[in-house]
Amino acid sequence: MSQIDLRVAEPKKMDLVEGQESSGCQYRGNGGFGYTVGAVTHKGVSYWLEGDGNVETKVVKVADYGAVEIQLKGGSGFDCSVAVDVAEGQQLMVSYIPTTTTEKDQATLCGKAEKAAGFALATLKTLK
Repeated sequence: MSQIDLRVAEPKKMDLVEGQESSGCQYRGNGGFGYTVGAVTHKGVSYWLEGDGNVETKVVKVADYGAVEIQLKGGSGFDCSVAVDVAEGQQLMVSYIPTTTTEKDQATLCGKAEKAAGFALATLKTLK
């Protein structure tokens, strides 16, 4: 993932969506930021649109796939997640998390999450 300056990848089981853990990776880059990428196989993106949880959502497109941008209500500048509709009842979830950078503009954070999701989708297409 040199396109987005990532240096370290760590495979993990993650609690991305309630119900069960998802396989994924945490990536760290030089410069105080990181990404998480996870394959959620038990709930699709509609989970984010139907709930009344503590998140704000916006429908977006990532590489011609339907997706949902997710951020905490009342919070800005912490992180941004994008859930991409990859199959019925499944989603690819990508989060961008600034850890020590001064990036706080929510549009910038979400733009980076969407860009990384596009790269992840391109990789998935090569694995078919």
